[in-house]
Amino acid sequence: MMATERAKRFQGRFRHVLDSKGRLSIPAPFREQLERMGSDILVVTNSEQWLDVYPLDQWETFMERVDSLPRFSKDAELFRLFYVSSAQEVQLDRQGRILIPQTLREEVHLNKEAVILGMGITMQIWEKGIWEQVHEEAKRRFREIKNNLSEVL
Repeated sequence: MMATERAKRFQGRFRHVLDSKGRLSIPAPFREQLERMGSDILVVTNSEQWLDVYPLDQWETFMERVDSLPRFSKDAELFRLFYVSSAQEVQLDRQGRILIPQTLREEVHLNKEAVILGMGITMQIWEKGIWEQVHEEAKRRFREIKNNLSEVL
């Protein structure tokens, strides 16, 4: 992998607290990645239990694939209704925070404590308690999962 490709990846796990207005500080390593990418606009959307966070250019690339889905496919339509319609653009402020819209915070039960994960080209924002439950399952099943995926990894 080339250095420029690595520069577009988010990795790591960070705990942060939302302020009373619903603002969340983006971890410094992620802000540095965004700066290298020349992006201060992010797209946040609901992904069932967590929020997916895309740099704007990555969202646009993703939307090109979404736009190519069959127009009259029930699954494609439901995907658009749930995932795409909840997407909202947010901008990093001078302190490196984003304002997470209240509707998205409510949908994933994000009140105070959050875990922010680097997931390659995207980030995820989880409510701390839900994250801890999912993380425990992943940790408990990791050997099995690793073995199941060994041929493709």
